[in-house]
Amino acid sequence: MGLQIVLKKIIEEVIAQNTVFIESDDDSPDNEIFDIKWGPVTGNHKRNLQFSDNSGIRTSLYDDYHKTPYDFDKLLITDDIIQLCVTETNRYAAQEKDKDSRRSRRQEWKDTTQDEMEKFIGCIMWMGLPSISAY
Repeated sequence: MGLQIVLKKIIEEVIAQNTVFIESDDDSPDNEIFDIKWGPVTGNHKRNLQFSDNSGIRTSLYDDYHKTPYDFDKLLITDDIIQLCVTETNRYAAQEKDKDSRRSRRQEWKDTTQDEMEKFIGCIMWMGLPSISAY
């Protein structure tokens, strides 16, 4: 039996043992609500799993998949998320612009674009990367 199958069975068993079903007013199965109560690991599930591989991102990962760091970032921050940030930023700016007097710098606001938002988020991510000397 493969490790993935064993882990899947353990996870299913733990969830089944720690799930409390709450009945809803509607009798349809789609409206069944459950609440998982997490607690300390006990019994057969308490194992000392040793990590034996190198930690961190494999530098060969980019070469293996012929991808750039940007490609991997796009898996986490999709175009839909970027567009939502653009829409809400522009909406907030419009609301604030209406509150200010005509002499405010906010009156000069130009709507942001998806390209600008990607660059902004990229700058934030880049600033969050510590240098080795920081450690």
